[in-house]
Amino acid sequence: LRRNLYVCGLTASAYPGLPKEDPLVLDCDLDCLNRAEFNSAARIEKKITQLRNLLDLAGRLDNEIHLSYSGLDIGELKTNNASSVLFDICRTENRGQITMKDFHRQHVVKVGYFDPEVSASRRLGLAYNEDRKLIPEPVIRRTAISPVDRRTFSPSALETFFECRTRFFLKYLMGIPEPEDYDPELVMSALDQGTLVHSMMEYLADHPDISKADFVALGGEVFNEFLDIAVPAILQKADVVRSVFINMLANGWDMNQLMGRQPLLREEKLRVTHQPSGITISGFPDRVDETEDGKAVIVDFKTESRQDNHRQDDIDSCLQVVLYAYMIENCRQPEVRREVDHCEYWLLKFSTIVSCKYDQDIKDQLAARLDEVRQALESGDFLAGHISEEEARERCRFCRYGSICGKVVEKHD
Repeated sequence: LRRNLYVCGLTASAYPGLPKEDPLVLDCDLDCLNRAEFNSAARIEKKITQLRNLLDLAGRLDNEIHLSYSGLDIGELKTNNASSVLFDICRTENRGQITMKDFHRQHVVKVGYFDPEVSASRRLGLAYNEDRKLIPEPVIRRTAISPVDRRTFSPSALETFFECRTRFFLKYLMGIPEPEDYDPELVMSALDQGTLVHSMMEYLADHPDISKADFVALGGEVFNEFLDIAVPAILQKADVVRSVFINMLANGWDMNQLMGRQPLLREEKLRVTHQPSGITISGFPDRVDETEDGKAVIVDFKTESRQDNHRQDDIDSCLQVVLYAYMIENCRQPEVRREVDHCEYWLLKFSTIVSCKYDQDIKDQLAARLDEVRQALESGDFLAGHISEEEARERCRFCRYGSICGKVVEKHD
């Protein structure tokens, strides 16, 4: 943290600004929808509250606070006034014992346009000529919490780490949302499709006696309800998407009947800290089944279009379910915690199950990989250059962070 905080642009015309209604959703409409907190006046008040919170935080950290505004509008050659918020803040600090005249006379320091006084190099030069000792202002350092101790990662986030460290860094550490491609002809995104399929498979777990015909018919109703909300631009394309969606549900029903296991839990949040890496994992397994001998089977539903993304007994392509297996065996809930027999990916588009064992060898491999994550968090090593050029082409093909990380993202149909 630096010692000084500078907040600029606090002229009356710019901050907090004039209330402007959203032309698409007027304030009166927001009031009717009981969403007055989003109207124009509320947005102005939010900006003021944000500034006050910032100043309060800076004050608690013993920062020197500098608030400024441009006294001259050189575009229109007119004088600007200070934002009324500035006067309110000053009056609050002085417990109300201040007038507007006192504010301008005692608390506003005027600096001329392009005045040499604002030049840091001029001040350094004067100090040098006067043979004064220049002592740089130190950065205020506070004890930081280890990134390993304070962060929680989902299995999908850790899976992303091993696919591309840079993408993991941008998405899960920096919090930069992945840009989305806009396709006006898209009927249903992969995310929406996965969400609907998962909700239907959860319903199947709760109603194991439902017939295949009824289950598929219910899925058709759910699909129609989605289209009623998100009407596609080209309705004819919806028939193809519907066919794929219904086929996945039919496959899911068949696979559920084939396995014939009792669900132990579904979409229940688990949180476990892995030892000895110290990585905290949190997530919602799609489903955990119970075998006849009381062991657990991790089940993860996949709606992806590639059948070779997951390989049997391969931790690199089955990392997500292996992480859930660790969480089941080490969670705090005694009614959930139990020995894991194995893990399964249900590839619903292909009516195929890919299994992964969960033995000591897999556990050792998992520990090694999570230790690799810990080392990267502590060292800050998130460069993706450790993969081959061929691997980079494959992994970067559908990644939308290419404009940030510098890699060329190939166009695809």
